[in-house]
Amino acid sequence: DEILEIIDDYEITKNQIKLKEVFLDNINNPKYEDKFLIGTKENSWGIENLMIKTLFINPKLYNVFISNNDFKDLISNVEVIIVQPKKTGDIGQQFNKNYGGIVGLKYY
Repeated sequence: DEILEIIDDYEITKNQIKLKEVFLDNINNPKYEDKFLIGTKENSWGIENLMIKTLFINPKLYNVFISNNDFKDLISNVEVIIVQPKKTGDIGQQFNKNYGGIVGLKYY
């Protein structure tokens, strides 16, 4: 059980770091202007139109997406990174609070 807990902790931390490097560090970068989709509605549209390269999503929303047969097939073509909070005030909690728990990075 301890080993599984360490692995889970590592995965959570790794995914939070990737969210920071890809999204948070580039949100104001002009090179990334118009490359991010924020929120469920925008990302649903982006997935349906095969525009999303990488999807940062919290576990609850991910389960909603994969339970919908239409999205289940479409999301299989996207790099999915599950971002969840580890402790109060960390990147995972800020992600849920400030960005609705879902951000997509478009191909172009």
